[in-house]
Amino acid sequence: MLTHQFALAQAPQVDVHLIGAGGTGSHVLSGLVDIAMTLPHVKRQSINVTVWDSDTVSTANLGRQRFYPADVGANKAEVLVHRINAFFGLNFVAKPCRLTATSYLEKSYGRKKIVIGCVDSAAARRTIGEWVKNNTFAYWLDCGNTSSTAQAVLGQPLYHHGHNDVYGRLPTVLELFPTLRDASVPDDDQPSCSVAEAIQKQDLTVNRASAQAALEILWTLLRQGSISYSAKFVNTRSGQVSTLRVDPKAWRRFGHVGKRKPPTRKTTESLNKKAA
Repeated sequence: MLTHQFALAQAPQVDVHLIGAGGTGSHVLSGLVDIAMTLPHVKRQSINVTVWDSDTVSTANLGRQRFYPADVGANKAEVLVHRINAFFGLNFVAKPCRLTATSYLEKSYGRKKIVIGCVDSAAARRTIGEWVKNNTFAYWLDCGNTSSTAQAVLGQPLYHHGHNDVYGRLPTVLELFPTLRDASVPDDDQPSCSVAEAIQKQDLTVNRASAQAALEILWTLLRQGSISYSAKFVNTRSGQVSTLRVDPKAWRRFGHVGKRKPPTRKTTESLNKKAA
């Protein structure tokens, strides 16, 4: 069984970009507060968090997302970040705009970047996929769900020059689920008009389950410096939980074929033993 070693273990600061502050993203953001408050006390490392979302809070968001009635009409990223910074004394940054493949990202030389995607359409995932390539992110942690199943997938995006395409590279959500790359497949990302309609589309706790799965992956990487699985799947109705091990053979069953394992270099000692 393979174990993935955290590529940013020695970085004193890690930039975390959260894309989407709604159903799943608002819960992920709460967990990022816990990590930001705890990590410096257990390791010489800290996180800088930036939240991207152009949407505003509606009454249909109340209950399932981390908003209050007084937040209705406010931008999701701004209202959550303002509350967090005021309450915890943090310096999270809000980006009240829609992410595009060419969205400007200030160059952070010497810093390392992770993106957490909490979006509800394949088109938005394709946009994130292009954006991380343009900005050389080390990791892409994708959160997704249906009405009663949740998942979190950790991947290492390919850079444009492709020099990081090595054996054991963690495939992204677009590589594990190729249909997400097909722009001809229609998306169902229409907003709900009421809380009842929102719950019919996505059960009350499924977003929390997706957020929790992602936070467990992120915390394991940051705290332990390694992880033995690259995805986690949760069924909130049956209670079943499964993981996808760090294993190219397991990824191949999803249709992803990565780099082949390099041949083992034979040492002089082993060759002498074979000759004897």
